Amino acid sequence: MKKVIQFLLLFVLSYVFAACSDDEYKDLQIPDKSYAGEVQISGYVYYHEADAAWYFNPNDEDWSKYFHFYFEEGASIQINDYSPHVPLKEIEGVEKTFVGRLILYDYESSALGATYYYVFNISQIE
Repeated sequence: MKKVIQFLLLFVLSYVFAACSDDEYKDLQIPDKSYAGEVQISGYVYYHEADAAWYFNPNDEDWSKYFHFYFEEGASIQINDYSPHVPLKEIEGVEKTFVGRLILYDYESSALGATYYYVFNISQIE
């Protein structure tokens, strides 16, 4: 009986980990509008008081390497996670190279163009 319970626990735990490992944003990714891999982009961060959130502003040249859309379309990139050993407050407005994962999480279209919303999970700041 003990071995059966251990086997069931092993099966259930492996199923839970497999279910959790799926990309929660996978269904929201749009071809040529999302990048699932790791990216290295230069730019700077700033704090938006109204949103109480950190945002990333990339250089247009770096941004266009990964995403192919017209420049009249807008994009907003919010930072979710970042390297704790580099406080963003210390480098606010200073151009740096950021390495991480950039994921589309929402999309909005209007007569004036389209706006894409991304989260950037930064793993390294150089």
